[in-house]
Amino acid sequence: MTDSVNISHSANLAGAFALALADAQRAAVEEASGQTGAAPAALVAVGQFPGETLAFFQPLLSLTSSGAVRLFDRLVAAGLLKREPGGDARSLALRLTPSGRRVMRRVLAARRQVAEDALARLDAGERAHLSTLLTKALVGMAGDRTAAQCLCRLCEHDVCDDAGICPIDTSLTAAGVPEYRAPGRR
Repeated sequence: MTDSVNISHSANLAGAFALALADAQRAAVEEASGQTGAAPAALVAVGQFPGETLAFFQPLLSLTSSGAVRLFDRLVAAGLLKREPGGDARSLALRLTPSGRRVMRRVLAARRQVAEDALARLDAGERAHLSTLLTKALVGMAGDRTAAQCLCRLCEHDVCDDAGICPIDTSLTAAGVPEYRAPGRR
């Protein structure tokens, strides 16, 4: 095969794998949460960034303002989220309820299981090699913190934090992009 055929074939395989994984994860997290659409990712995002406002989550979830309001209203009505006074008199901070935290954990476990099942045919060495390749590929996929948060909206942040190797965060930090600061932290 020529180099251009190899590149096209690799891209085609990557696209098919990404789509199959995304479809399976979407189905699994929707089932685990009992919620559809962006709701499972919203629960994970609020769990990762508690105390942030609706405006913070809107670009992360790729929602319009009215879409974000409807989604968060639905999650509050379901008892999964609560609104609290925000940093100023006009804003409301979002936090998970205890029930929301349990659902978030189920969503993350379902996502992880789908990914583990997808990689089950790979041995430990192949998985390590794949991790290296995926890290290299992911590095260029987010140009700023908002894009990174969108890309990682269903990630188990603790996994990368514990390993100290979030490729996206590392590449943005190396490029001089300011780090995210949670509300109230300096």
